[in-house]
Amino acid sequence: PALAEIFNHSGWLLMRSVLEIAQWVSARPVAFYIPQLSVLQCAALYLAIGLAAWGLSLSGSLRRRLAGLSLSIIIAGAAFWPKADRSCRITVLPTGGASTFVDQPGAANDLLVDCGNSMETDFIVTRFLQAKGINTLPNFLLTHGDVAHVDGADKIISGFSVPYVYLNPLATRSPRYRQISAWMDQWPSRKLLISPGEEVAGFQVLHPSGEERSRRGDDNATVLAGTQYGWRVLLLSDLGRSGQAALMGRAGENALQADVVFAGLPNVGEPLEPALLSAIKPRAVIIQDRGFGRPGRAPKILR
Repeated sequence: PALAEIFNHSGWLLMRSVLEIAQWVSARPVAFYIPQLSVLQCAALYLAIGLAAWGLSLSGSLRRRLAGLSLSIIIAGAAFWPKADRSCRITVLPTGGASTFVDQPGAANDLLVDCGNSMETDFIVTRFLQAKGINTLPNFLLTHGDVAHVDGADKIISGFSVPYVYLNPLATRSPRYRQISAWMDQWPSRKLLISPGEEVAGFQVLHPSGEERSRRGDDNATVLAGTQYGWRVLLLSDLGRSGQAALMGRAGENALQADVVFAGLPNVGEPLEPALLSAIKPRAVIIQDRGFGRPGRAPKILR
């Protein structure tokens, strides 16, 4: 039993050491992230590193042969390195704040919409971006003041050196949103207040305007619309009932028609009221559910 306990603690010590070293290295200024590799690519990478390390302990022709073999593996692996995807991919992240990542061709066109609470930012959004090899996030939109949407925003902004942070133009009662907005004042060129008609990473802002302000934060959520490869896409966030009515009254049916609509669950009302659904005429509707056991669970009629 004593020997088994020693091995058990040794195993935990090794894993903890690896974790601490990885976190320390990733925090260095020279550290960067690469796209997620396949099992075969990982095996080839570690094989090349192992052969190179082994070769350093040898001398003469054997050392040169191992160095050449290691270099050959690296060159062969480079041919299978993840290629840049020229399609547009929209990923709905499993946070309580309807976070959405729009991966568009071109390094400057990616867009993250909201980031969830602080824990979701750490364990879901940040790791998702790192797994995609993103070191600098070009565009980040905070739709409204709900803490479930924006609590971890400062971690995204500082962790991914975001050059453009788009904020809702309306005043909000949310202390956290006001805190983030005030914190961004130290970089005035990076803080952008957006209004209808302006563009965010190829998407047009439809809502809200500076003259409209509802008592409910959900009704003030920023709405985006854009066309990707011939498909009209509408990003509603979790726009509430009054906000949906205001959107229809100002934008008109032609601007609202879309092939695909993404929506979260507002605190009051449906994510797509019948009138708005009729105006959009979507071919596909994607609703972000908040998961089993959460207060925002989609009603049965919607599921």
